[in-house]
Amino acid sequence: MPEDRYKFFGEVALEQRFVTEKQLYEALTIQAHDKALGKPERLLGQILLELNYMTDEQVAKVLNILFPVKEEVE
Repeated sequence: MPEDRYKFFGEVALEQRFVTEKQLYEALTIQAHDKALGKPERLLGQILLELNYMTDEQVAKVLNILFPVKEEVE
């Protein structure tokens, strides 16, 4: 399995052990249910925060893994 392939937020959160499979499934189910009802889309991290399954710091860490900010060296 190539290491440079695109990863999903939930996949990284699970790998970092910030959430359990059950918690991730619950959040994904809520996200899908909202979409089916035509509600405004909420990001998975937002749902996991609302459920108190992740902290702001954990969400930030997952986002930094997914989208690392490269610092310029002078």
